[in-house]
Amino acid sequence: MALQKSFEQANGVVANYSKVTEVTLISNETARAQVAVYLNAAARTDNKHPVVYQLYFCPMTLDDLDEEGNNPIKLVYEYLKTLDVYSGSTDV
Repeated sequence: MALQKSFEQANGVVANYSKVTEVTLISNETARAQVAVYLNAAARTDNKHPVVYQLYFCPMTLDDLDEEGNNPIKLVYEYLKTLDVYSGSTDV
C-alpha cells in the first residue's frame, strides 16, 4: 500500500508516491512513522532512492492494535489522510 498525491517537497522536487516504511510505538499513545516519498510509483518499483524521508507522530494505542483487522501501517495511512498534505490522496 502507498498514497498517491503530487506535492512539492522542500527541495523543489514534485513527488507523488508516499510509502510508510517504518512504524515504532514510542508510548502507549503515540507511534513514530517514517514515510519514504518517491518521485512516482515507477521510481519505487525500480528501487530508486526516495526524494525525501518524512517523520510523523501518530496517535496510536495498544488497544488500537488489539482490534481485529488493524495493523500499525494501516493505522498510519489512515492518520496521514487526515493531514492537509495528504488530504485527497489515493490509496495505491
